[in-house]
Amino acid sequence: MSSDIKAGATPAHVAGIATQPGSLETTEGLSLIGLFGPDTGLSALVRTRGGRVHEVKAGGKLGGARILAIDAEGVMVQTNGRTWRLSLPAG
Repeated sequence: MSSDIKAGATPAHVAGIATQPGSLETTEGLSLIGLFGPDTGLSALVRTRGGRVHEVKAGGKLGGARILAIDAEGVMVQTNGRTWRLSLPAG
């Protein structure tokens, strides 16, 4: 099976949806778009309130949020002393 999409390229329709305000559920102004990488070192794509998409890893920061862990269920985040999970959209 072949694809016209180059490895690492985001299809235009996916990028368009991912960067549209209100198109994804948000928690604390962040939306989890996807997870990738090996199980032992997952990375995540997170969209901020302004529509920018960032790659994050466990131990990193995104704005004022600290990325505590990433697993198959989502991303554990800490902001202002509160820990919460950013989950993948249903569907």
